[in-house]
Amino acid sequence: MLTPAPGVVPSPDSFVFQTSPSDVNLIEVIANYLSANHVNRLGMIAATDASGEAATARAQEVFPSHRILLDLARIDLRATDASIQMAQIAGQGAKVIFSAYSGGSAATVVKSYANLGLKQPLIVSYANVSDQFINLIRGDLPERLLGTSVRATVPELLTDPTERQRTLSFAASYKAFSGARIDQQNLMALGLADTAEAIFRSVDRPANAIAVREFLHATPIKSFQTIRFSPESHVGMGTHDLAIVELKDGEWVKAGPVN
Repeated sequence: MLTPAPGVVPSPDSFVFQTSPSDVNLIEVIANYLSANHVNRLGMIAATDASGEAATARAQEVFPSHRILLDLARIDLRATDASIQMAQIAGQGAKVIFSAYSGGSAATVVKSYANLGLKQPLIVSYANVSDQFINLIRGDLPERLLGTSVRATVPELLTDPTERQRTLSFAASYKAFSGARIDQQNLMALGLADTAEAIFRSVDRPANAIAVREFLHATPIKSFQTIRFSPESHVGMGTHDLAIVELKDGEWVKAGPVN
């Protein structure tokens, strides 16, 4: 089984393979960005569902290890306003706010941020770095909207020229086919497709789970970025494959410094 959804890192003997980074990777890239910008206090809002529980647990592990004070608030999935939670974390001096709330309902958090007139950079979750989400919040866009993302969302961040060319080629082909530009959701779908294709092309018995597992342990998958599995980790991407990106004039670019 392959899954693109961020989550708990599988055990090495598991037959579950995850092509995208885990929750801890996504939290680590935020911590690294904050540390590089000498930010020592973060406001975080997370849903009360299982995904929010996972993000909260990872945040409470990672941020203190980077000496970053975490101000945390939780929001129910059915909530239509997050003003109380947003005011709570913003009022404690956080220089950056992180919304770990994913999916379309995360627009509630962004709208409440806008209604309160907040100015801190707002980081949205990995799942919300998409054109679909931006269209949903277009009337409430923060002055600085950041997100956790694979590096290929901004091809210039890819240091491997082969990966950069592969991503640019896919972007051009996708636009020629659909008339639309690629976003992170398209890239993650490409990663799954490339992994499946590699299995069917190279494994004599693709229905044999053990044969597939051994192939993935030994074979990097060439996609928009290189997906690597091993006997020690069935998560195909790590913190080094991620970046903090920022929306500028409708395009995602490398995030600037925290002022």
